[in-house]
Amino acid sequence: MTNAVIDMRFRSVLRRMAERGRIATYEGKVSPHLELAALMKVHDGQEAMLFSDVDGFDNPVVGNLLCCRENCEAAFDADYQGIRSLVSRAIASPREPEMVTSAPSQDVVLKTGFDIRRILPALFHAPGDSGRFITAGIVIVRDLDTGVYNASYHRLQLVESDRTAVRLDFGRHLRAAFERARDKGEKLPIAVCIGSDIALHYTAATMGAQMPESANELAVAGGLAGRSLQFAQAISQDLIVPAEAEFILEGYMSPDEVFMGGRSGSFPVSRRLRNWRRSFRLRQSPIARIRSITRSTGMAARRSCCGSMCSKSVW
Repeated sequence: MTNAVIDMRFRSVLRRMAERGRIATYEGKVSPHLELAALMKVHDGQEAMLFSDVDGFDNPVVGNLLCCRENCEAAFDADYQGIRSLVSRAIASPREPEMVTSAPSQDVVLKTGFDIRRILPALFHAPGDSGRFITAGIVIVRDLDTGVYNASYHRLQLVESDRTAVRLDFGRHLRAAFERARDKGEKLPIAVCIGSDIALHYTAATMGAQMPESANELAVAGGLAGRSLQFAQAISQDLIVPAEAEFILEGYMSPDEVFMGGRSGSFPVSRRLRNWRRSFRLRQSPIARIRSITRSTGMAARRSCCGSMCSKSVW
């Protein structure tokens, strides 16, 4: 599959998975407070789940998208060995982004009067969590020192109508870029992308640890797809953003604002790191100020909000 060009656009992937019986629709209203996350946990390792009636929100939710081998093979239109070859190609032959002037992800633009807590059906996952979290948004930043683009997953707690707290673990590229900007007293522009090309999702979720900080992960995602992914100039920040995505939050990480949050469920960690997480320092999360929200229109925007790499993450 080293020469294959795979259509990994989010809407195309959802259609392909549905055709192959890898999306199950949950009938009935479901609450984003604990109930939806519990249902996803019960069905962990099975078909992706579509929740079409989320209490309090117009936007349905897709979860457990790539939680098992069968889902991944349907999403990538390739078997396990084929996916492995695509990953190798991505690292060896990245493709720089293609810039476009017209972007479906910017069909609708909100610059004032929005409340992200009312727009996004982000979940309250567990009784001990400190709030609702976006968990499958791809965070895109451009390092202010190097100019290199990074794409990665980070849990973002919804704090206010235009603020999220960004959970940063040690050793992550985003943390390094933020700390360099913070030390100079500069804001770090940020874009949180929900429901974008699966090649970008997969690169952000699984391949960042295999690449140095100098690697442009937007280009690596293009290598995974076998074609340059299309990007457009962001609406409110000096960044490029995916031309196709269901939602994009644009803003900046503030150098002088932190949120003192409680715990949140996250990826499996060692006992040593769990002990570190109890420390005062790890509960300080930098604040991202959201300055605009853009979204696409059409069936996928109404029927699906976000796919996720792991079973416990939806938004």
